[in-house]
Amino acid sequence: MRLEETDVAYEEKYADADTDESNDPAYESEEAEEAGDIDRTDLLKLYLREASRAPMLNAAGEVAGAKRIERARTRLMKLLSRSPVIAQYSLHLRQALLRGDESAADMIEHVSGYDVNSPVPLSALADQALAGVESAYNNLIPPGPKPVQKRGSRKSERANKKYPRSLKARMLVRLSRSIREMVFTPAAERRLAALVESAARIARSYEQKPGAGDSNNPTPNGKASTRKASGNLVEAAVANTGELDVKAVVSRIINTGLALPLEMARLSKRVEAALSELNSAKQQMTESNLRLVISVARQFTRRGLPFLDLIQEGNVGLMRAVEKFDWRRGFRFSTYAMWWIRQSMARALDTQSRVVRLPASELTLINKVARVSRSIREETSSEATSDQIAEKLEVESERISEAIGFAQQTVTLDAPANDNGETAVNFIDTGDTGNPFIAALDWSRRTAIQRALAQLT
Repeated sequence: MRLEETDVAYEEKYADADTDESNDPAYESEEAEEAGDIDRTDLLKLYLREASRAPMLNAAGEVAGAKRIERARTRLMKLLSRSPVIAQYSLHLRQALLRGDESAADMIEHVSGYDVNSPVPLSALADQALAGVESAYNNLIPPGPKPVQKRGSRKSERANKKYPRSLKARMLVRLSRSIREMVFTPAAERRLAALVESAARIARSYEQKPGAGDSNNPTPNGKASTRKASGNLVEAAVANTGELDVKAVVSRIINTGLALPLEMARLSKRVEAALSELNSAKQQMTESNLRLVISVARQFTRRGLPFLDLIQEGNVGLMRAVEKFDWRRGFRFSTYAMWWIRQSMARALDTQSRVVRLPASELTLINKVARVSRSIREETSSEATSDQIAEKLEVESERISEAIGFAQQTVTLDAPANDNGETAVNFIDTGDTGNPFIAALDWSRRTAIQRALAQLT
């Protein structure tokens, strides 16, 4: 396959979508009807009808929707940061990051002080933030009574009783703020919410048992025992190399008095309500832009994937755009979401439209080869060679030839090869028939020998 043909194929495949589509409802309805002509199935018609029900958002509506998502996400994170179980999980997460079991990019979206252009990686800042959570959590030990010089006055006695509660409240606030210095990814937030809900179910079982988790019972050495229990609580999260043992964590939290079963149950209900509000805000934003996905999907048709599959892949990109959109930058959401939708569809075409799936690294190399080949052809007005492309990309020439071979599209042998309806398989030599060139050569030699023999007689 020539490099020029490869260029043309990839230029068509990754042609830029028109970002100046009109948002007029009548125009969108016309687009939906045209898209329906591509695949006249009842399922497609049903989807187009449902997608057209949600009204399109203007610029103010997009900003309002983004602010609603941001408020719901902030409220959810505030509630999560108040749970000692999340603090335990933060300690567990730090050890998992140090061991390499988890990736900082998969769990943490942003850390206070992180800059993309900074040489300091996100993992280093995440470790510092998690170390701050561990320090605040270690200091969260039920304190003893405040020492006073004079005893006997009612004011001093009230101060002695109030001091432990106020100190614990300040420590909890510090722990909550240290957790909120990290912005977790949406997937991590859902995991944390599920963890709080699971801990609440376990705590209800402790609440039903009489005397379970009673932290008010005195011990012979109360201060030493609380410190030892708190130390065991930290070790439980650090020593576990697998999944966090939620049942053991909840048991120790209740026994040390860090939280009561009723408090954990109430917090779980509030987290569930906040998560429901966040999902509702995201769903409203997504449903209002479903027609944008249909508009983009029309430009990727007839490239190896059904129209409905393209729409679903575009919806995945749309949901990702809803989670990543920052209204403070001043751009329209439709403009921002267009790139996520196109990227999701292009990736689906790369990974699903081929008979033999190619890895992402190979697809990236094929795209680079196509771009460099096009630039060389524009500069030299001649076809680019493998050596020239390899020099530009600083890779071996054999890898370039291999990538060009992978870029060739497969052709089914059952497809019609001509107007007579004959398929390509009819033109493949099965080995039963001889080569026409060799047959003609044998016939010519045989004729020449016969003429020679005729002259001898």
